[in-house]
Amino acid sequence: MLTVFIVLIFLFEIVSYGLARLFGLTNLSVILFSINHLIPTLLFNMILILFLYPLIKRGLNRLN
Repeated sequence: MLTVFIVLIFLFEIVSYGLARLFGLTNLSVILFSINHLIPTLLFNMILILFLYPLIKRGLNRLN
């Protein structure tokens, strides 16, 4: 579940970057995009889901 979440975020960010490049909305290189946007986004989301996943899972178990 956690791996799927991270892969989906990665794919979303890469597709967003690709579309922005395609339509000329950005001129960032892939390296700058990765360092300034992709890596911080993935790290933040991994930390967030690691803390929230157990809480959400516990809450859903109480509903059943």
